[in-house]
Amino acid sequence: MNIFAIIAISSVALVIIWLLIKTNFAGKRRIRYKERVNLNQYLEEQEIAKKSSVIPSQTNPDQIPFGSKNQSSKISLSKNKQLEEIVDDITAYDSTIEEENLAYTAEFDAYYENQPDAVDFAQHPDEKSTKTYELGVLLLKEKKYKESIEYFDKAIEINPADGVPFYYRGIAKSNINLADQAIEDYTDAMLRKLNIIDVFYQRGISKYKVGDKKGALDDLTRYVSIVKSNAEAYYIKGLLEFEKEEYSDAIADFNRTIILNPNHESAYFKRGMAKHHTGNKEGCCKDLKSAYEKGNLEAFHYMKQFCKE
Repeated sequence: MNIFAIIAISSVALVIIWLLIKTNFAGKRRIRYKERVNLNQYLEEQEIAKKSSVIPSQTNPDQIPFGSKNQSSKISLSKNKQLEEIVDDITAYDSTIEEENLAYTAEFDAYYENQPDAVDFAQHPDEKSTKTYELGVLLLKEKKYKESIEYFDKAIEINPADGVPFYYRGIAKSNINLADQAIEDYTDAMLRKLNIIDVFYQRGISKYKVGDKKGALDDLTRYVSIVKSNAEAYYIKGLLEFEKEEYSDAIADFNRTIILNPNHESAYFKRGMAKHHTGNKEGCCKDLKSAYEKGNLEAFHYMKQFCKE
């Protein structure tokens, strides 16, 4: 047998071995840490693309002002196909966690620690905490509040110096009528110098729910001094000013609410009532009429009382 025949046979053998290895490991590729970091952004972009029928942008949409310290890195369109290939793997992984009652298991620890590019969690507990509360955030967006709290609890246990999971846990608790506990979490987040201004709004709303009107007004006043685009923040602040009989301040807040949300019938109604207390009958009746036309039936009662010719 000549040298060329030997080389040819060896080449064929190597190709066969390579194909066997590839076939054996197909579908078993582990999900890398960086791939998972990018997944949330990718899924959100695909959802936006479906609605708008345009190519996904490379910016994060959002909205739980979810201010994770670990911002997802930008992904190029060329990586979309690769990310599509791991969606099923990650979905299956998350389903397994949910089926296990969302428990944070030793297997979950080992999963990330065994990745080739995984972070050394022993040296960087903040990274482990971030990965944990990110899973809680996904549940929070799905309105699975009690389940999400389990993840936030674990993230806080891992890294109690991080204010972000306290903030998210406060939102979850607020949504299951645990306003007192939510206030404690928002306060703990602030004490850890959380750089998310929304925490003042969330704590203000929770204080309003439990009857701490002064505390609510303080938080909302600070919030609207920075954020000028939240109609509901101005409306709740206006209600608090109205209850203090600070009618001019209340009217100013309701003005802002209506500018931001012209269909806010409650703001028209309360502004009309505030104008009544300042002696502005014409303005009062005009606002009550607008409120009634927008669906506020209570306004009709006061129109009959205040707006007789």
